[in-house]
Amino acid sequence: MCGIFAYIGGRPVLITLITGLKRLDYRGYDGAGVGLVNPQTKEIVIAKQAGAVSILEQYIQASCRGSILDKSSDFTLGIAHTRWPTMGAPTTQNTHPFFSNDKQWCVCLNGIVENSSKLTEQMMKEGYTFESENDVEVIAVLLEHLSKTYPDDPLSCFVATLSVIEGAYALCVLHASEERIYAAKLSSPLCIGIGDNEEKFLSSDPIAFREYTENVIHFDDNEICIISKDSFSVHKFRPSEGLEKDISHELRLHRTVKIPFSLDELELGNYPHYMLKEIYEQPVAVQRTYSGRIGPTHNYYASQIGKYIIERETHIPVRCEYASEFLTSARLFNRQDLVIAISQSGETADTREALLIAKRKGIEVAGLVNVVGSQIARIAGQGMYLHCGAEIGVASTKAFACQVAALIIFMLYLKKHLSSIRVSGDITPAHTPLLEPSPSFPSPQPNQPSSSRLFDPPVTKDVNGQPLEESIVRVCSALRDLPVLMQHVLSNTTTMSTIDEIVAFMKDRKSAIFLGRGIGYPVALEGALKMKEISYIHAEGYPAGEVKHGPIALIDEDMPVFFIVSASDSVVLTKIVNNMEEISTRGGKIITVTDCEPTNSDEKVQAQLKRVRSISAYTISVPCSDLCCSPILFTIPLQLIAYRIAVEKGINPDRPRNLAKSVTVE
Repeated sequence: MCGIFAYIGGRPVLITLITGLKRLDYRGYDGAGVGLVNPQTKEIVIAKQAGAVSILEQYIQASCRGSILDKSSDFTLGIAHTRWPTMGAPTTQNTHPFFSNDKQWCVCLNGIVENSSKLTEQMMKEGYTFESENDVEVIAVLLEHLSKTYPDDPLSCFVATLSVIEGAYALCVLHASEERIYAAKLSSPLCIGIGDNEEKFLSSDPIAFREYTENVIHFDDNEICIISKDSFSVHKFRPSEGLEKDISHELRLHRTVKIPFSLDELELGNYPHYMLKEIYEQPVAVQRTYSGRIGPTHNYYASQIGKYIIERETHIPVRCEYASEFLTSARLFNRQDLVIAISQSGETADTREALLIAKRKGIEVAGLVNVVGSQIARIAGQGMYLHCGAEIGVASTKAFACQVAALIIFMLYLKKHLSSIRVSGDITPAHTPLLEPSPSFPSPQPNQPSSSRLFDPPVTKDVNGQPLEESIVRVCSALRDLPVLMQHVLSNTTTMSTIDEIVAFMKDRKSAIFLGRGIGYPVALEGALKMKEISYIHAEGYPAGEVKHGPIALIDEDMPVFFIVSASDSVVLTKIVNNMEEISTRGGKIITVTDCEPTNSDEKVQAQLKRVRSISAYTISVPCSDLCCSPILFTIPLQLIAYRIAVEKGINPDRPRNLAKSVTVE
C-alpha cells in the first residue's frame, strides 16, 4: 500500500516519474504527486492531486503549461508517490510529496510515523506550521528544524531525523541545494534498479522500472541509500552509532537479482482489466509453479486448502493462522514446528512480523512467496517461489492458484521424504529437499541441522496405506494435467453461458452465502472474499454443516447460496446434499459449482449429483481431477462471476475501493 518511485538520470524526469507511478497504481489510487529539483534555480517543484495517477497527469497537462514543470526536461532527478491513506482523508492537501516550511525539503514515505502526534506538537511549539493531516509532513518539518543544527549538511540532517522518527517506512527525500536523493528503509519495501549509463531508480516494487532495467537490489531494514547521477552508496544505520561504511559494492556483487517477469506481463494487451487477464493466465502460471519441481485477509484461504491436503495425505497436523493474530498464538509453537509464511508480494507487514516472531522463538521458518528477493524471502532464508509472474490486479487470482499448487508440491515432498523420518517428530525443512536453499533464497544459518540425519530406511506405503509411489504419481499426474483442465473451464461455452445467467441474477443482490464441506469450505471462503472485494456484495463463507447454527436465519427467496460440491469426496457428498435440501426447503436460490459431469459410474454418486442439479437454480460443472487439485478448478468460475458482476455494476475490478495490493503497514 502506497508506492514510492524516484529517478535520477538522463531521461525526461517528469515523464519517467509519471510512467513509474502508473506501474504502482495498484498500491494506492487515492492520491498521486511528484517532486523535482530545478538545478538552475535550486528550487523544488511539487505537483500533486487527490485520486489516481491519471488525474495527476491530466492536472499537469492542463494546469502547468508555462510553469516550471513545462521546462522539466532539463531536470535530472525527482521523487513521486501514489497514496493509500493511513492518516488523513484522501485529499490533495494530504497527498505526498510534502514540503518543509522553507520549501527546501521534499518528502515521500510509504509507511507510518507512529510518533507523529508528539513530534508535530513539538514542532508547532517551535513555531512551524502544518498544512495537512498527514503524519509524513512532520518529517519535512523536522528536516528543516535539524538543518539549524547541521547547516549545509543535508546528510547529517537526514540521519538525525531517522534517529527521531518511529514506525515503519520506505522514505525518499530531496534537498533543493543538491542533485541527490536520500532514501531509507525500515519494514516497508524499497529497492533500487540500476540501468544503462548509471541511471538509477528507487521504488517500492521493481515493477515500476522493469521497462528500463532487469537488475534490482532489495534493501534490508536500517539501510540508507544516497544516490547521485554518477554514484550511489548504501550504509547500515543505527541511531546510537550513525552510519557504517559504504556496502554498495557488496550489494552489487551479492544482492543483485534479475526481475523474474517480462515487460509484456505488465501490459494489458487485449484485455479490458488486469483481473480478467490474470484469471486467464492461471493455467500457464500454475504450470510455471510446478515446472521442474515434480517427479514420478487469499493467502489464508490458500493455507487452509494446504492444511486439508497435507493432513489428508500425510497425517501431519497443520494449523492455519492469520498473520495479524500470530502474536497471540506464537506461544503454542515450539522448535519442533515449521512456520511457513505465505505472501504474494513477500512484503506483507503482518506476515513479515509473524515470521520475525517465530524466528526470535527459535522456530524453523520458510517462505512461500512470488516476488524474488522480497523481505519475507530474505528473512525466511529458505522456501519456494511461486513463479506466477507479475500480478497487478488488487484481487489475487493467479497467485492464489499458484499458492495452492505450491502447497500441493510441498505435501508431495512431505509424503515422500518425511514418511521415513524416525518417531522423533522432527519435521524441520532441513530434512526435505524441497525447502533446502535454492539460488533464489539466501543460504540458511550455519547451525541448521544436517539433512542427512534422522532418516530410517525408505517405506513403501503412505500414511493412508496406499503404495507410496503410486499415491505420489497420482497427484503428480493430476498436477501435470491441471493447466489443461483449467483452460477447459476458461474456454467452455456452457460454463460461460451459465455465468452470464448467474451474473444477471446476482448483480442487484445485496448479500450472498457461500457454503462448502471439507476442501470445499476454504474455496467457499475465497469465493465470498472475491464477491465482496470486487463486486461490493456482502458475502460470507461458512462450513455447510454450520449453516443450521445461525446463518440459516438469513435464508429466503432473495438470498443466493453458493455451494461447492466435490463428487470426488464421497465422505462429505451425502452430507452436503442434505445441506442443500435444507436451503432449498426454505426458498434459497442455490448456485452450485461441482467437479463432475453426470457420467460417474458410481450409481450412488450419480443419484446424488442428479439431486444436486435438480435443486440448484444454476449449476457449473468443472472437470474432474484429484481432490487435491479440485480447489483451483472450483475457484475459476467464482473469480469470473465476481469479475463480471463488478463490470456490470460499473465497478473497476482493478481498483476496488479502500483496498491496495500490498499491505505494508500493520
